[in-house]
Amino acid sequence: MQAFIYNDGLARFATDEYSKNQNDDNLFMHLTNYAINKESEAFQQNEADFKKSLIETLDIIKEAEGPDVIVTIWAQMIDLIIKTLLTGWPHLDHNYRTCRSRTTH
Repeated sequence: MQAFIYNDGLARFATDEYSKNQNDDNLFMHLTNYAINKESEAFQQNEADFKKSLIETLDIIKEAEGPDVIVTIWAQMIDLIIKTLLTGWPHLDHNYRTCRSRTTH
């Protein structure tokens, strides 16, 4: 399955470091989307710190944690992708069968 995953995706990071003890209303700590984080002072100072290619991100993790961690991360990402596709499968299957039955009659 890994051969069908785009290997040079994008990793986004929150502009404030997560802390359990801080306010839950701090969007810069909890969310990674551009529309919110572009308003953060930290983001405005250096956007490159909060947006990296997937390859660059995995290289950073490999340096810090070792190559075995990357194997685990890929396995977890593939597992998540499969589960996401399975969640939508009944709807896709229904739509396919509905469209298919119209064109064959």
